[in-house]
Amino acid sequence: MAHAAAGRRERRYDVEIPDRVDGRPRARLRRDGEALLDWEIARGTIVAPQPFAGRPSFGGGFGRWAEAELDPDLAEAAVVLQRACGISMGRMWDMDQVPGAWAFGALTGGACHTFAAGVVEDARRVVGSMRDFTEAPELLLSGEGAPNESP
Repeated sequence: MAHAAAGRRERRYDVEIPDRVDGRPRARLRRDGEALLDWEIARGTIVAPQPFAGRPSFGGGFGRWAEAELDPDLAEAAVVLQRACGISMGRMWDMDQVPGAWAFGALTGGACHTFAAGVVEDARRVVGSMRDFTEAPELLLSGEGAPNESP
């Protein structure tokens, strides 16, 4: 809706969140090809730069804060990056060892449909469905599939 309301024909976000080094991920966002956000994160909290320092990298009312405190374009980008931070936490686990969404229910607090009450209790993993583009990120949006996929 924000995209349509702004009258934009196109908007592209590229997010990079490499695997954590010493538990401290770096989260970067490019919007329409231009570097915009670069966050240093420690223990689930953005530590730099301002005005994001001290805010949670996942959940915690971030969207409401961003909407109230930032200009609309920056707020939109910040919410995109924060949501990507939450999603990136999935790389911390061997997801094929996770039987279902309920295993993460307390961590996610209804963050999306899968973790919503009434769904989380029955949501099961499809073992072997992970796609890892670590060694070939250029394939991510190519439609060719991940290098670890069998034909």
